[in-house]
Amino acid sequence: MAIPLQFEDGQNFSEGFAAVKIGGRWGYIDKSGAVVIAPQFDDTRNFSNGLAEVQIDGLWGYIDRAGGVVIKPRYKTIVGFELGLGTFQEGLAKIWVNLRWGYIDKTDKVIIAPQFISAQVFSGGLAAVEIDNGKWEYVNITGTVVIPPQFVNARSFAEGLAAVAVSDDKWGYIDQSGKFVIEPQFQDADSFSNGRAVITAGCGHGYIDRTGKVIISPRFLAAFDFSGSTATVALLDEHAWGAKVIGKGCHTEYAFTYINESGEIIWQPQ
Repeated sequence: MAIPLQFEDGQNFSEGFAAVKIGGRWGYIDKSGAVVIAPQFDDTRNFSNGLAEVQIDGLWGYIDRAGGVVIKPRYKTIVGFELGLGTFQEGLAKIWVNLRWGYIDKTDKVIIAPQFISAQVFSGGLAAVEIDNGKWEYVNITGTVVIPPQFVNARSFAEGLAAVAVSDDKWGYIDQSGKFVIEPQFQDADSFSNGRAVITAGCGHGYIDRTGKVIISPRFLAAFDFSGSTATVALLDEHAWGAKVIGKGCHTEYAFTYINESGEIIWQPQ
């Protein structure tokens, strides 16, 4: 069903609702285009797990799908688009208070006191957090350290594995015991999705499987998770459409295209 042009701005649908701007205020519509939560907010985010972040008078809180305030707005924007609170995952959301990150539950009760320099969402019962010495560790939902601080960077667990860095350009993957399953060897590494993960080598991005085997060579300027049997990539080729080589061979201009599971280009920009 098409929804006629009538809004000043809008976001993508998530969990059946989309945020729209009407008369300078944000609210939510359903997929029929009907307004289900009246425009009343300074800013909004998508619904996730039944809740959405909304901003009132410069502060952020959460509403439910009926528009009721679940957590009163009291958290600030940190910098740019980063909020001082995060999406709820596994019952907890990260919050930023007095320059430190901690975690609350859906009643706004502090479960893990703000104490971390940086923090990721919970996944598989663990969250990656950065402590004062710049090292990353993993804690459980009580704040107990499960994997000791030893990484210079770390991502959330996905499909049982987490990407971690032992130096600025040496990324590998650990399991939930902290054991390396894929040894550090990549310049950068993203989380696994559908059995594949995007890795970086030089200016190129490609894909590995859960054993660490490269299944699509790192020859793209950018690469994104597969959706079904296709993925969006940016061509890394000096002859690519509109591409321009600078510096050490990396590109500032490029064109997006699509590949199949074998890494073959299945559509080219016109």
